Amino acid sequence: SGSAFAERVRITRAGNLGIGITSPERPLHVYRTTATSAGLFENAIADNSAQNVITARRTRSDTTAPSAGFGGQIEIVLEGFTDGTNVTTGAVGSNWENNQTNDTTDRDGSLQFSTILNNSFGEKMRITSAGNVGISDTSPDALLEVSASGGATDLLMLSSNDTTDGDR
Repeated sequence: SGSAFAERVRITRAGNLGIGITSPERPLHVYRTTATSAGLFENAIADNSAQNVITARRTRSDTTAPSAGFGGQIEIVLEGFTDGTNVTTGAVGSNWENNQTNDTTDRDGSLQFSTILNNSFGEKMRITSAGNVGISDTSPDALLEVSASGGATDLLMLSSNDTTDGDR
């Protein structure tokens, strides 16, 4: 009735879908300029069990079996400066711990947490398939293994502001 229509969704010739953006950079690109979340995934099931809400899948484009280290990650990318540069500041990833030699065994995977420090991005913590946790150690041999790096002198520091019990 005389009102102008505004474009909300675009599919490019390359097959990229843009929501809120006219030039999507990936197969799905959601752009939002307000303070609310850019996306919501909801799985409403009438039971009390844990359910997948989002699944990220990494596959190979050939028939070669994945090697140790094959995996995927979810990255957090932030604008680095007003020049429009984007910097990966954090990631959570998972990969195979050993070569995949058949379809029924060797299913050991680890979980990695990575951050950026002094413009250098790298893994900071890993949880292995055995449940071992490594901080600054990518192959922990104990339930908790902490390695000093970058000149760190303190491996563990415990402190409390609670002075009511007299123990310090």
